[in-house]
Amino acid sequence: QLIIREDGNKIDVNEFLSKLNFQNVNTRLDRWILLEATKKLALKRDNGEDIRLFINQTSNTLQDQTLLPWLSVALKAGNLPPEALIFQFREEDINDLLKPAGQFAENLKETGCQMSIAGYGTNPEPHKALAHLSPGFIKIAEQYTTALSKTNNIDPLKEIVSKAAETETKAI
Repeated sequence: QLIIREDGNKIDVNEFLSKLNFQNVNTRLDRWILLEATKKLALKRDNGEDIRLFINQTSNTLQDQTLLPWLSVALKAGNLPPEALIFQFREEDINDLLKPAGQFAENLKETGCQMSIAGYGTNPEPHKALAHLSPGFIKIAEQYTTALSKTNNIDPLKEIVSKAAETETKAI
C-alpha cells in the first residue's frame, strides 16, 4: 500500500512506518490503531457479527510493557471478548526482538488474545520463531504462493503448513 505525502509523492507504508521508528511515536500510533479498531469491532459485534480482527502492530508494541494492562481496560470498555483480537507482527520484527516477542506472546496469551506472524517464511530459520512463540496464526509470505503459481512446486509450502500444524498454529 502507498501513502501520498503532502508534496504529492508516494511512499510505501512500510517505509513510512520505519521512519517513525522512535519509541513514543510508534507506541502512540499502535495504541491509536488498537483503540480505533476495537471501537469499530465493538460496533460490528454489537450488531451480532461474530468477527475476529487481525491488527498490525509495529515492533515497539513487543517492548511496551504497559500495553497489555491498557488493552484489558480497552477490551472491557468496548465489551469485547479478548479472542476477537489477533495482534499481528512482521516476521522480521519478531526475529529482531525474539526475547521480548516471547515475553509479549506469553503475556498476550494470558489476556486471551492471540498473535499472528505476517510474511512468515522469509527468515532463513522461520520455524525458530514459531517454536518460541506458538502464535495462533501465521500468514505465509507472498513469495511462496507466487513461486507456486510459477513452478507448481508445492513442497516448500507444505513444509511450512506442516510445521505450523505441529504447534497448532493456523496457516493463512
